[in-house]
Parts: sequence; structure tokens; C-alpha cells
Amino acid sequence: MSWVLITVLIILVLSLFFNLMDFTIDILSFFYRTSPKEIKSSEWDEITKKPEKKISIFVANWHEEQVLEAMVKGNLSVIQYKNYEILLGVYPNDKKTLSVARELEKQFTQVQVVVNSSEGPTSKGQMLNEITRYWTEVIHEKKDSDLLIVHDAEDMIAPRSLKLANHYADQYDFIQIPVFSETRKVMSLVASVYMDEFSYLHTHELPVRHKLKAGLPGAGVGMVLRRDMVETIVTSEKSLFKKDSLTEDYVLGLSVQRLGGKSYFPCRYFKKVNNETEFVATRELFPKRLLAAFRQRTRWITGIVFQGYSSVSWAGSFWRKFFLLRDRLTPLNHMVVLGGMVLLTYFVLNRWLFNVHYKVFTDTTILLFWINMVFLFWRFVIRVVSLTRIYPFKTVWMLPIRWFLANFINSAATFKAGLNLYQAHRAKAQLTWDKTEHEIPSHFGK
Repeated sequence: MSWVLITVLIILVLSLFFNLMDFTIDILSFFYRTSPKEIKSSEWDEITKKPEKKISIFVANWHEEQVLEAMVKGNLSVIQYKNYEILLGVYPNDKKTLSVARELEKQFTQVQVVVNSSEGPTSKGQMLNEITRYWTEVIHEKKDSDLLIVHDAEDMIAPRSLKLANHYADQYDFIQIPVFSETRKVMSLVASVYMDEFSYLHTHELPVRHKLKAGLPGAGVGMVLRRDMVETIVTSEKSLFKKDSLTEDYVLGLSVQRLGGKSYFPCRYFKKVNNETEFVATRELFPKRLLAAFRQRTRWITGIVFQGYSSVSWAGSFWRKFFLLRDRLTPLNHMVVLGGMVLLTYFVLNRWLFNVHYKVFTDTTILLFWINMVFLFWRFVIRVVSLTRIYPFKTVWMLPIRWFLANFINSAATFKAGLNLYQAHRAKAQLTWDKTEHEIPSHFGK
């Protein structure tokens, strides 16, 4: 048996393994009916009648002078809630951002500036811990704030999300509001990748993960915590966020379950008069440049996969371990997908152009190939369904190309994450936070 045939068999068998994992989620989604649920007017009336708890919105900043003013003004103008405040964490050596933050503090009573005790940049986790310390010592000590919610400086907060958080916080310790990309132009391929991935993750996969009580990873923004849960985490972990993790949000969400907290993922929407859907979800403009997306994916893979081995334990139910395994096999999955794309290209070219087999297409490989092709078609259907829940149908047309691009970016980011980890290990240095440059729509906050 040649090494080429062995390689092809490995790719096909691993592809089948990952396809079966994905298909398991599909079956569970169908069985538990975890698709997004509409909020009827009668339910919303009950939600809005509840007394408003005090909510503190945490925003960690580093060189955000270009977007911070628009973010604060825009959200202050649309949030349908009264009893809240915005805590802006800023470094003392980030003079431009600090100046913008101080001006916002003067203009709006809801805004308070928290100056980090360290010069920046440190890490997002460290900055959020500084805001938490201020919240605990200055606000929390007065019992003046019941909930905290984490957002970024480019977030467009769903106007009704605080009302929803206020409602569900009666029953749950941790609430993750869904996150979606703003609608992008069809030809803006890199930016549109985030439309595909977050619509799938936050309308299909995370609802299943939540339903099975498999641990709800934080998404970085729209993360709501009750005051008593914050106390529990700080007492156990010495700080709310892991300051040395590149994905402190992922760790936080899974820590809540480990410490006995109850989590909830409210994938909910309203029906508009024109029958369109309005999801209660944070919106963002994710990176539109290839290099920026590559750097962001590298950080995500490093934090979730490589650092996750030491920061998140395997303990828990079968389904928690199932999803942790799936998370941690992400780099291998990316490599297999890349190999599968090469194999598919070779198969098509060989079958219709060259018709030369090179002893690769045996009965076994042909059978595995077509089984994987059926699963590939099914995955495409699931992606289309997820995407069109949020965006117009016209966004589907470039989906196959975006899917290929996403796998290329993820594969390259996997190599880079592994290289970064190796270099840091050799130099005995700590991995550093590679911050994403933020963007916000020009009309927001006007």
C-alpha cells in the first residue's frame, strides 16, 4: 500500500469522524427543537413589567479612540433600559482613549471611567479584572449593582438585551446573549465569513450545547453575570477573568458550570410588522482584511485549544466532554478539511479531465469519498438554514467560496498558533494578547 493511499485513507476516515460529530449535533438540534424561539407580545409584556436590576456594562479599551465615542453615544440612544451604567476601562498611558473616555464621562451620568493600575497593554482579562475590582470596591460594596455585562468598544448592543438579561437573571447565574456580524456586502468575502460562522454557531450549535448542559462558553461580549456568581468565581479563582488566557471569555463560561452555576443562552427574536425577524443579539463589524482575520483566528485557536488544555478540566458529563473534545480537535479538523479540499479537487480533475487513478481510487476510498460528499452537502444545507435565519437569502450565493476561504484562514491560523506556542515555550515567555482592530458603522452614534 503506497503512502499516497494511506494518506488518502487517513483523510477520508478522519473526515467521516468529524462529519459524524457535526451530524450528532444536527440530530440533537432536531430532537430537542433548539431552533431560535420567537418572543410573543404577551411574553414581552411580562418581561418588561419586572423591576429593573442595576446593570453595569464593562468595556475594556486599548487604543479605541476611533470607535469609543460612537459606541457609547450610539448605545445610549438605543438601549431600552434605564437602570444601567457603562464602566470604561482605560490604561493611563493610552492618552487618546483616556481623553475620549473622560469627555464621555463629563457628558453622560451613566458613564464612569476606570483607569488601570498598570500601563498597557496587558491583556483583556487583566483589564476586565481591574474594572471588576472597581465594581466590587466602589459600586458593589454599596450593593448598587446586581448584574454585570461585558462588551467591546465596537459593539452595537441589542436595544432589548438588557431587558432580557434582567428577566433571565432571576433564574440563571450566567447568560450569553447571541452575537452576529452586521450584514456585509456579498463580495466582501473575509468579513462575510463571520456572518456564516456566527449564524451557525449561535443559532444551531450553542443552543444544543446549552440544552445538554454541556457547558456554555462565553463569546467575549454580551456575557451577563449575577453579583453572587461573580463572588463565587473570585473566591474560587482569585480573579473573575484569567489574565494570562487569550480567550478569557471561553474559560469564564465553562467555569460557571464547574462551580455549580446555571447558564442560559437566549436565542430569541421578535417578528416585525413586515414579517422580518429581529434577533436580540449583539452586532459587530468583524475584520474585513485577511491579515486581521488571520490574527484573530490565531488568538482564538491558541486560547481555546492550546491554553484550554490547562485552563479547562475534562471533568463533567459525557456531553461536556464531547464538546470539549470537539473544541480541542479543532486544529486537526482544520487540517483534515484542507486535505479534503485538495482531495476533492484532485478527484474532480482526474475524473473529468485526466482519468488517471494512480492507485488512489480503490473501492474503499471511493465509498468513503461519496459518504463524505453526502455529509458535505448536508453541512451546506445546515449552513444555508442558519445563515438565512439572520440575513437575506442573497447572502447564500457566495457561501461555497466563503466556506473554502474560512477553512484556508483557519488552517493557516492553526499553523501560526502552534508556531507561537512553540516559540513561547522555547523562550520561556508568556503568550501575548494580539488585539483586533475595531470598526463601527459610521452612522452609529450620529
